Amino acid sequence: MFGAITLFGPSCGEKSTADHHTAARAGFPCVECHRPDYDTAASPDHVASGLPTTCQQCHSLQAWRPAAFGDHATWPLTGAHVDATCSACHVGGVYAGTARECVGCHSADFAATTKPAHQTAGFPSTCELCHSTAAWVPSTFDHSAAWPLTGAHTAAACASCHSTGYAGTARECQGCHLADWEQAADPDHVTLALPKTCEACHATAAWAPADYAGHDAIWPLLGKHAAATCESCHAAGYAGTPTDCVGCHQSDYDGTKDPVHAEVGYPTACAVCHSAAGWKPAVFDHDAKWPLTGAHADAACESCHADGKYAGTPDTCVGCHQADYDGTKDPDHATLGLPTTCNVCHGTAAWKPADFDGHSELWPLLGKHADATCESCHAAGYTNTPTTCDGCHQQDYADSQSPPHASEGYPTACETCHAPAGWKPSSFNHATTWPLTGAHVAAQCASCHSGGLFAGTTHECSGCHLADFLKTTDPDHETVGFPQTCDVCHSTAAWKPSQFEGHETIWPLLGKHAVATCESCHAAGYTNTPTTCDGCHHTDYLNAAKPDHDAPGYPTSCESCHAPAGWTPTSFNHASWWSLTGAHTSTSCAQCHVGGQGAGIPTTCNGCHAPDYAASTNPSHTKWALSTACETCHSTTAWPPATFTKSTHGKFFTLTSGSNHKDFSCTDCHKTPQWSDWICVSCHTGEHNLSSMNNKHSGDVPKYNSTMAAAATPDLGCKSCHPTGEKK
Repeated sequence: MFGAITLFGPSCGEKSTADHHTAARAGFPCVECHRPDYDTAASPDHVASGLPTTCQQCHSLQAWRPAAFGDHATWPLTGAHVDATCSACHVGGVYAGTARECVGCHSADFAATTKPAHQTAGFPSTCELCHSTAAWVPSTFDHSAAWPLTGAHTAAACASCHSTGYAGTARECQGCHLADWEQAADPDHVTLALPKTCEACHATAAWAPADYAGHDAIWPLLGKHAAATCESCHAAGYAGTPTDCVGCHQSDYDGTKDPVHAEVGYPTACAVCHSAAGWKPAVFDHDAKWPLTGAHADAACESCHADGKYAGTPDTCVGCHQADYDGTKDPDHATLGLPTTCNVCHGTAAWKPADFDGHSELWPLLGKHADATCESCHAAGYTNTPTTCDGCHQQDYADSQSPPHASEGYPTACETCHAPAGWKPSSFNHATTWPLTGAHVAAQCASCHSGGLFAGTTHECSGCHLADFLKTTDPDHETVGFPQTCDVCHSTAAWKPSQFEGHETIWPLLGKHAVATCESCHAAGYTNTPTTCDGCHHTDYLNAAKPDHDAPGYPTSCESCHAPAGWTPTSFNHASWWSLTGAHTSTSCAQCHVGGQGAGIPTTCNGCHAPDYAASTNPSHTKWALSTACETCHSTTAWPPATFTKSTHGKFFTLTSGSNHKDFSCTDCHKTPQWSDWICVSCHTGEHNLSSMNNKHSGDVPKYNSTMAAAATPDLGCKSCHPTGEKK
């Protein structure tokens, strides 16, 4: 594995820099040759300090000394730290466990500081919040990060807020300004119970003047409200202040006399007529309640609002026009019982003339109806006037003798045979009740309407043809249990010949079914005849011997393998369940279907090939924990040879991203028994050696640190930024 080391001969130290490069490129660790240098190094003591054995982090290939520790990438040295001696932080020459937090070295500075006293005031020990690496003093603190200082706060002394220290300082305004709140008299905050959320009205510039900018969100101040004093609405305080007009303007409502709001019963929703500009003048949009059209537009208010009362004014025509309704005699509305919905015939222009345009919508006047007088239909009034022909023409129905309608039970739906042109002549279209076709066309009416009775005549074939049904013997309809829906097999042409043409829509007769007798399927009758193959062929299923269908659990969906041509021969399309390719095509059924078993056969490769997986040694599938998805590398042709294509490998790591990846063997990268264990820098030396990568990445790659590139777990090393081996 490390054959290139033979170049060094007996003494690695005697070889040239080129020889060192050769060993490094072969992945040979420096410490294998330089263990004595590491063990004897005293400044610093590598062993005692626990320094890493990756020599190349500090040493070059030219010589062991002098050495350089990069740019202190584990902890950048800036400001005063640059000139500090190593022992100032690494006391006693110990490097392992050196504190990385500022307070680890500067706890004495923290404790000794009195302006302000860090420890007493409970300052946090994260020194870098206020101090830089330049020096402990002067220091700075960005107050905005904790509580922005604006307005008068910017000039306030720290002690004015932090009088008892810095821990637990209040963040709410009232924490410092409660005295201002209690002393405020215009308005009196305490008496009015104003909220203590000072910022609602006050700014950081000063406590006064104050402004409540949020008033519009609760109740917009418009018109005269904008100039009103706060006390005019909030005389009793700010809690529970009414938000409806009448809450403040009840006295205006009660005192208004033109018109008298209270007596007339005006609504207290002042905004309907009044605006914020002033109580007067007021306006009322009558159309919003009751549009004024025609003669109503010029009518005096009092004509509808008698005595000046607006509450309870009727909103129906008859509410004002009852006298007009009662006094009308042509026609006499009251006597005839005409509806009181005046607008059906009358418009708002005037009570007369009137017009009833809606008759066509209720009952169109056609034929002789157009010339009839109103009284001929509305003799008893207009209420409950019948809307059926029989309602007016019952006497015509009773008097008709050719044919006699009443005695023969003709229907009273007169429009079936009669038209508005006149009671006679009449016509009857038999097709509207029961179409006459075939032999029915020439049949006598009496053959169906026996005794001349039309009412209750049956519409079912069996009503007339039951005798034909009972005497038919080929086949015997009654014995076999045929349904009495004659039209399924018989037509109106004649009872014979007959045909059951609907069989194809229920169960097509194909193959041997086409020549089978009806009784072979319908031995128990025609009702509930099975429509599945197994319903008739279950005995064939149970008696099948090659193979035994029942024991292995074959499905009872016979059509999967059998055709209507016969039970045998059969065909089974294995591809509809599991496609057979490669060596599977010549495999005997018993190899997968052990014991003839059909149900529960595995459909994954590993289900059958687990022994092949376990027995594989080149490579050992179990040792390398390879995937059990056999098809990833194996085909159905045979277990060996197997392939793990570049395309498949590319899902994990691209083999064509480098110039030599495509020629590597698996073990060139996978040097341990774990396929996931590999390190880029074991092969990528030269310009990719760890020292170079540290120098190159530490300044411009924020996520990079010197331990990542050498990490044994790839996700923490180079692959975290180069997941497929490609350059970023």
